[in-house]
Amino acid sequence: MKIRHRVSLFSLAIFVVFKTISLFLIDNISQLSPAEALGLAYLLGTTPMLPSFFYMMTASSLAVFIISISIYISTKLSHTLFIKQMVSTGPLSLSNYFFHVIIGMLAIKLFFRKLEFAFSIEFTILYAIVFSVVIVFFSHIWCMKFKKDPLEYIMRKITG
Repeated sequence: MKIRHRVSLFSLAIFVVFKTISLFLIDNISQLSPAEALGLAYLLGTTPMLPSFFYMMTASSLAVFIISISIYISTKLSHTLFIKQMVSTGPLSLSNYFFHVIIGMLAIKLFFRKLEFAFSIEFTILYAIVFSVVIVFFSHIWCMKFKKDPLEYIMRKITG
């Protein structure tokens, strides 16, 4: 328990430190020419595309924080409907991955007309949370009605 608590706090601290450094450096490059400032903003920023050092540090530390909090919540609330719904995502992992890559990215492309150099880490996290809620809901409903993953079902039908 102590290790999980320390990992949570350490990963959150890493996120805050690197996000703060990134914001500070980007704020201080405004004295440069616009072309130089833009290039450095991509290098020093935390946007997912192109993934820079600061993005990798903030995204991975935030991921570790979210995972450690998720483990804590799942151990404390293992008997609840929420956790049971989360368990439904496991058998549908193939379809969930497909929906994430194809449907999720396609939705971003259609609604925002862009994929790269476009979104902050905050938007990315919010989008991931909303998409995850939809996937959990879909998975739970699907598992109540069917025994097989939707893509597995389609592949079995095609291959006989």
